[in-house]
Amino acid sequence: MGSKEEEQDPDQEGSPEANPRARLLGERVARSLRVEPERWARCLESAEARRLLRAFLESEPAGRLLFVTQGTAGQLALAEELVLAPTAGRSSKGVFLLRLASGPLRSPPAPGQLLYGDLSGATLDQLATLVGEVMMPLLVNQRNHHSWPNVVSKDIINHVCSLKRNVFVMVGQIRGKTLLSLPIEPERERCINSDNEKKTELVDKSIIHAIESSVIEWTHQIQNVLKRQSSELLLQGKDPHPMVELEFWKNRYEDLQCIYSQLKARRILTMLELLDKVQSTYFPALKSIFSDVEAGNFGLL
Repeated sequence: MGSKEEEQDPDQEGSPEANPRARLLGERVARSLRVEPERWARCLESAEARRLLRAFLESEPAGRLLFVTQGTAGQLALAEELVLAPTAGRSSKGVFLLRLASGPLRSPPAPGQLLYGDLSGATLDQLATLVGEVMMPLLVNQRNHHSWPNVVSKDIINHVCSLKRNVFVMVGQIRGKTLLSLPIEPERERCINSDNEKKTELVDKSIIHAIESSVIEWTHQIQNVLKRQSSELLLQGKDPHPMVELEFWKNRYEDLQCIYSQLKARRILTMLELLDKVQSTYFPALKSIFSDVEAGNFGLL
């Protein structure tokens, strides 16, 4: 008798209001977005929203996603893909719901069956935080993969460090700034930050290689900034007004100032000193970067 009732549970929930699973999801969404529960009920008045919710609750395969976003007027919307409105600001929030196990969702969900969390309107910033504060500490800490082969361990560390650097640079590009990524593996950070390990014989070759690789990346980034010309729009057949020209030089000046302040940071100066001590062939290149940025920066004053 009990098993028969369990089989009827998902189907006897005719309307969303009578569906305990839908109510449970609605409570979590309302609590996360800090909205009244009535907004969830109004959202489910839409036939499309009910279809998406039913598919999410009853789907057999795992991995199904459902996004709940909040519009400018406070209304909620369901979608299977994350699409933020053009007017959505950095304060806009959303919620994701992820099915981790196959079979219809239970009420309440069984452990390991459902994952949900917040989504920021500034998704790239949230990704940077996720990579830097969650993935990095977990995956770089060798105590978490002590049973892995050494090759696999090093490969994982290299990839997650590369991901963090790429996200860091991309965040800067979105903000119109050129951000210079640094070698970020824990061992390299300790060496670069340590005043006691600046002697040539104590510097590991992998540290020098990491610094030289960074110098190559910085050179490409900075040269891309320096070679930009305000005439590019004209060459593309466009007719920009004078304010566009002024805005170009203003942005260029601010970007070069940002680069210059990074190059003057203690860590980069320490890296410059290390390259000099080991007589690296990349030392002149790094000095040239300083000179080019200074020339481009002060030439705008």
